[in-house]
Amino acid sequence: MQSYDYDTDEELDYSGTNIHVIKNKETFEKIISESTKTNKMVVMNFNATWCEPCVSASRFYIESSKKYPYFLFVAVDIDDLDELASAYGVDATPTFFFLLGGTTIDTLVGAHKEQFEKKMEILARYNITKPGSLSKPSRVQTILTTHVTIFTMQNPKLLHLFINVTFPFDTRKGKTGNPHIQTLLITSFPQCCLLL
Repeated sequence: MQSYDYDTDEELDYSGTNIHVIKNKETFEKIISESTKTNKMVVMNFNATWCEPCVSASRFYIESSKKYPYFLFVAVDIDDLDELASAYGVDATPTFFFLLGGTTIDTLVGAHKEQFEKKMEILARYNITKPGSLSKPSRVQTILTTHVTIFTMQNPKLLHLFINVTFPFDTRKGKTGNPHIQTLLITSFPQCCLLL
């Protein structure tokens, strides 16, 4: 059983941070739309002011927002936007969603600092918008089949695959380090086939 260090007088306070506190659906849609245009990773925190684990999680959420300023951090109070929480299937707080291009690529339920930090490190490693990398992918292709042929102009090429896999709720419990991201190096072959 995990224990939390609570300060019952403490409330969720994101003032003075780069975390966007969402109060209405229009603001949320605008931020998601902008992040999709700029291909910026979104780290979304569904929380509640009455939730003690949320207060605990807010500490490491704020730390991460400072450590990864090239990500977009969003906080949503489920009592303010219960429709949005329902749309994302939130049934516990805190719940974190990691989005790229408006698509959920990973989630974390609970105030699990070590798991959250591990996910952040993995996502930062594969983030294509951090300083020193391309601002956008040179080509994005949706893969709907399990066999894809990729033609390369110059070799080698690095390919980041974001694999969106939905698991039943009970299989997500206990899973750690499952970012659904794979990196493949396409070699100097004139044609390379990927079997997914």
